[in-house]
Amino acid sequence: MKRYATGRLTCLHHTRRCRGTEAALAVALTLVAVLVPARAIAASASGPIRIGVIAPFAAIPGKSIVNGAELAVAKINASGGINGRRVRLFKYDDHFSTTRGVRAFQRAVNQDHVVAMVGGFSSEVVLALQPWSGRLHVPFLTTGTGATQITRNVREHYQRNKYTFHE
Repeated sequence: MKRYATGRLTCLHHTRRCRGTEAALAVALTLVAVLVPARAIAASASGPIRIGVIAPFAAIPGKSIVNGAELAVAKINASGGINGRRVRLFKYDDHFSTTRGVRAFQRAVNQDHVVAMVGGFSSEVVLALQPWSGRLHVPFLTTGTGATQITRNVREHYQRNKYTFHE
């Protein structure tokens, strides 16, 4: 068990995954600046930058993904945010279910107005979210899946899947 400087965030078993998620979130925030349409950023220019994280909360790797995202947001906000804007993290539990994952992704974009998503542990859930990332024009950075089909989808159907980034 490792406790980080924030004092409240603990990554239990997968400290590497936690650090990987922290790095993935930093990349996602960079992608926000590059890929998110200017109208979406302008619409929320006065408030915090809204980022979503999706994972199965009941699983240790899923909890590590969320903890890594929380740690990254805490570090970013402690250093002044991004161009003076704080980052706000929205957490979504996919319960290892494609249906719940898609509903959570849609709610994140349409109701909570996130401008990027990070996470995903189950390949099946990420494969279900991939088309929605393209339809809704929201960058989605996967963190824990091993399916090569995700990368293959981007390569073979780039225009449809260009918002998905698979590590």
